[in-house]
Amino acid sequence: MYRKGTFVSGERSVTKLNPSDFGPLLGDAAARALSPRRVSGGFNCVAQVSAEMARRVFARQVTPPALAVPITADAMRAFVEEHREELSEAVRSLSFDQGANYFLRVELGAPSQLSFQNPHQVRVVFEGRVRLTKTEPAPTGPALITPTASIKAAPPFAALLPIDVALELLHGEGGPEPVEAERGLVAELGQASLELTCDYHASPEPKFVRCDVLAKLKGADSKLSIAAGDGRLFVEELGGPQATMLLQQVSAAPEVKLTPTISVVGQNPAGAVVREFTECSVEAFHLDQGGRQALAIAFDLMPGCHGIVEEVEAFLCGRDFGVVSDEWTVSRVLKNKWRLGGFYRHLNTDIGVRIKHGDREEDASVHFDVSLDGLDVAVLETDANTRADRLRIGGPATATARFLRLQDGSVYGPDKVDLGEPTTQVWTVNTTPALDETQSSEWQLRLFQMEASHDAYRHLGRPFANFPDQGVDVDYTRVEGVEKFIFCLGNSQEVFL
Repeated sequence: MYRKGTFVSGERSVTKLNPSDFGPLLGDAAARALSPRRVSGGFNCVAQVSAEMARRVFARQVTPPALAVPITADAMRAFVEEHREELSEAVRSLSFDQGANYFLRVELGAPSQLSFQNPHQVRVVFEGRVRLTKTEPAPTGPALITPTASIKAAPPFAALLPIDVALELLHGEGGPEPVEAERGLVAELGQASLELTCDYHASPEPKFVRCDVLAKLKGADSKLSIAAGDGRLFVEELGGPQATMLLQQVSAAPEVKLTPTISVVGQNPAGAVVREFTECSVEAFHLDQGGRQALAIAFDLMPGCHGIVEEVEAFLCGRDFGVVSDEWTVSRVLKNKWRLGGFYRHLNTDIGVRIKHGDREEDASVHFDVSLDGLDVAVLETDANTRADRLRIGGPATATARFLRLQDGSVYGPDKVDLGEPTTQVWTVNTTPALDETQSSEWQLRLFQMEASHDAYRHLGRPFANFPDQGVDVDYTRVEGVEKFIFCLGNSQEVFL
C-alpha cells in the first residue's frame, strides 16, 4: 500500500496506497452495496473462502485412486466372446494381439466439484475414465499397493486366466496420465466418478489467532459410480468387489484442509504468539450467494463480543477470498506488526529557526533525528473536510537535535551550540487507498511507505498465515470510517496451505 504511494507527515496529510496491495476501488456494484458491519454479523473479523478455492486447496492434499488390472490377450478374447451380447459393437470388433498384455484402467482425476451441505458437511466429486490399454502405466505417486483379488468368471473364461489377478492401485496427484499409456490406448470404455461426503470442523489455535477448517476423510461416505455400458461390465467382471473397494480409497491424511490457514494477523509462518489479542473464539460455517458457496471463518476477539452466525452474509461477489475487520481488530493487527519489528522508524528533518549571529539576526535550520517509539493509535475515521474515509496511525516519538546549519553552510554541533535535550513528540499519519502509483520523492519517506506496506498493511487484506508474496492479489477494498470496518476482496493464482 505504501510502496507506490505518496507520503506527507502531519495531521492533515494523506498517504496514497499502492493499488497492488489494497487494490483499486473497482466499479463493483455488488461489493459497494454491501455494508461491512451488517455482513460481519457482529463478529470482529470474518474471512471467507470460495468453494472453488477450497476445491483447489483440497485437491493439493489428496491423491485420487487409479486401478490397473493386467489381462492376457487370450483372456480378453474369451471375455469378449462370453459377453458379446452385452458389449458395444466397438468393443466386439476389437482384435487382440497374441502374446500382448492388456490393462483395464480406471483413473480418477483431481476433484472436479466441491460443495457444502448442512449440517457442516462437504461433498467432493472426482471424475475419470475407464480405458483399455496395451501398456502398463508407471506409478506416479508415493504408494503402490498390490493386493490379490479373486476374479469373477465362468467357464471357459476361468480356464484361460489364473484364478488370482494382481490389482495395482497407482497413486498420482490429479490421476496418472503417462504419455506411453496414451499411445497404448485400445478403447475408451466409459466414465467413472467417486463422490465423498464427510464432516468439516474448525480447528482454532487461539494463541496464534488463527484457524484451520478441516475435512474429516476418515470414515467419509463414498460412492463409486461407473456409467452403464462397457466400462461397468469390465470393472464388475474383471475387477470384482475388491477393485470397487480400492477405487473408493483416496490417498490422504485422516483430515485435510479446506482452506489455507486463516490468520487474523496475516502472514505468520514462524508461528509467533500473538499477544495483542486476549480472546479468540472461532466459528466455521458455509454460506451461499447467488448460487456460489463459500466457507466463513468468524472470529470473536474483543472481550464481551459475541457475533451471530445466522446474521453473517456472503460477501465474496465472485472472488476467491475476502475479509471484513473492525477497527478494534485492525488496530491490534498493526500493533502486532509493529511489535515484531515492522515499519521504518527513523526519520530526519530540518526545522527552520531564527537566530542571532554576532550582531545580526539570520535564518538557520536545526537538523533533528526523529525516532518513532511506538504505534499506539490506529483509528478508522472520516475526514471532516474532504469526507474521505481513512486509517489514521500514530504514536510517541523522540526528536533529538543534532546540529545547527547557517545560511553560509557552516555547521555547529552540540559542542559549540546548546541544542537542548531530546524532546517527546507525537507522530501521526493519515492513510487511505488510492489509485496513485507514484512514490514519494523523498528517500526516507519512500522507505516508510515500502516497509509499512510490506510489514503491515498488505496483511489486512490477505487473512492467511502462509500466503506467498506473489499471486495473492487484493482487487477491491473499502475503508468505512463511519461503520469502523475495512473490507477487502481478492483472488489467488496460487494454491497454498
